[in-house]
Formats: sequence, C-alpha cells, structure tokens
Amino acid sequence: MNAPHSNSPISHHRDHRPAQGFPFGQPVDTPAEQFANWLPYSAYLAPEKIFVNRDSMGVMLELMPQSGADERMAEVLVSLYANCPPGTGIQFHLFGSPQVRTQLRHYANLRVEDEDQAEQAKQWGRPARNGNLFRKLARQRVGHLLQGAQKSLTSGFHYTIRDFRLMLSVAFPGDAEDLNKRDELMALRDSFASTLRSASLPNRVCDAADLINWCALFTNPDRISQTDAPDLHYDDGRELRDQIVDFDTIQDPHPSGLTLWKEASPEVLEARFFSIKSFPERFALWQMGSLIGDLMQPALQYSAPFLLTLGVQVLDPNVTKSVVTANHVRATQNAKSKMADVMP
Repeated sequence: MNAPHSNSPISHHRDHRPAQGFPFGQPVDTPAEQFANWLPYSAYLAPEKIFVNRDSMGVMLELMPQSGADERMAEVLVSLYANCPPGTGIQFHLFGSPQVRTQLRHYANLRVEDEDQAEQAKQWGRPARNGNLFRKLARQRVGHLLQGAQKSLTSGFHYTIRDFRLMLSVAFPGDAEDLNKRDELMALRDSFASTLRSASLPNRVCDAADLINWCALFTNPDRISQTDAPDLHYDDGRELRDQIVDFDTIQDPHPSGLTLWKEASPEVLEARFFSIKSFPERFALWQMGSLIGDLMQPALQYSAPFLLTLGVQVLDPNVTKSVVTANHVRATQNAKSKMADVMP
C-alpha cells in the first residue's frame, strides 16, 4: 500500500520555530517523537475550505472514479495544469477501501419496512430490526459481502469487495495570511472542479472532517480492519495533525515498510511502499483500468487494500529552460576539451 507523504523531510528542530503559514505564528504543538509531527497539516480555514500546512496552503476534492476513458477526456484533463503557478503540487489518490458497510447499509434500507415498525420503535425507544423476508435476505447478503471485504469470497483466486475512492489534493505555495493568495487558491480550485466536471468526473470540495477521516485510515491500524469504525469529527481548538493519529498508535519502521500497531489491539497494519522504476513509452488513459488488477489473472490482483498515488510538481518554465540551456552549453564545452577522449 502506498500512502501520501510530504515532499520535504521534517527534523526535530521544527518544533522550536514558528510554523510556516500558520496564521498566529505559533510553534508546532505536537511532540517530536509522535508520528503526527511528520504530517504537514496545521489548521483549517472553514469559510474558504482551505487547509493551512507547514509550508503551503492546500485544498482537497473527492472525485467519482471512472470506469472508462476516451481521447476527449484525456484532452480535457491535460488542461488541469494550465493555470497552476510554479511550485504547485498536485496529487491523485485512488484507494481500494474495504470500508463498504455504509454503502451496504443504504442498500439494505431500501427494502420495505414492517407494518408495525413505528410501534416497535416506540416500545424500544430506538429503531427496531425489521423481521420481514426482504429485510432478512438483505441482511444475509450484507453479511456475506462484509466478509468479502476482509477475505476472498472464492478459493480459486483472490476476489474481495472494495469501495474505490478518488481524491485530488493541491498544495499551493503561499502564506495563509495573504488574502490574495487565498483568492488565487480558491479560483484554482473552482477551475479544477469545472474542468473535472467537463471530463465527466463529478466532484465535491472536502472539509476538515473529510481530511481527518481520510488520513486516519492510513495512520491507525484498526480503522482499515474495522468496518464499523465511527467517523472522526473536526475540533477547531486542536491542530489537524493531532486529530488524525491516535495517541496509542505505535509506528515501527523497517527496511520493507512501516508497521502500525497498538498494545491493546491484535490488529497490525503493515504499509509497504513501491515506486515505478520505468514508465512505458506509451500508456493511454483508457489503459489505467489495468492498474487496479486483472480479473482473469490472479497474480496481478491485489490481496490487500491499496493506494495508488500520482504526484505532479509544476515547475517554472523560465528556470527549467535556463537549467537545460546551461547543461547543454556545459556538455558542448566538455566535448571540445582534451579530456573528452578519456571521459565516459
């Protein structure tokens, strides 16, 4: 499983200097030995729905994943980066989540209720379980599918139930105290939302509670395994990073990944990180479906929840052109030198 991460390492000395971009200029409250200290999220501006990070501001959109694509969609999505200023970071996160209880509960609640449901609820002081045949069959199917979210439904090859969620996060360079930068970020977010809708990708703006619940899945060992874990709520009196990681979560890094566990829980989450060694010369947008596994080839299927992340860093074209030109001039000079014959 791959997880979103900060581009710049964070040393323990950050705790003793003011946090960049934090409106009140206060030092980081999180102790350096806690895993939450490595997260960049500091505060949340509710009116603008903007996140304040250590070195930037950010926004997050949740998109509806598409099951197919064509050339028109690819052309529309390319324009996402046209209006991004230099230094903007864009990340797409596709998560194969085992958290399917909410969707299955909505499915079961579509069945007809008992005729005496109101009387039973009044007697018990809460909604009573319906006993008609349709509700019983729906509960059995929901229970079967919930088991399929944690282990394979078939023995011949791996087949599990997943809820695919797609997130778009944008890190915008600038200080949160600069109102003009806030307006630029909100305009960029609206431009992203409009472009995505044009590409048949419905989306919505995420708030602080969405970010907390999203990141808590990858930083706490019990939330992925529990299908009935309660949603977390945002507390504006605490930093965002402190509301994501549980206080009793223990992190053990090792060469093959990161292990998250709790002393009072048998659940252990082992996160393994992979990167692409070589990109194919051509890979069309409509081929992206093969990245989430192959239905007919068990060796190409994911046996655990997974997160695919695509990161884009917008560069300054003038600076990039100057660097390329300087490298070309240096290479030309080296080719004409007397050492060119012995240099590799």
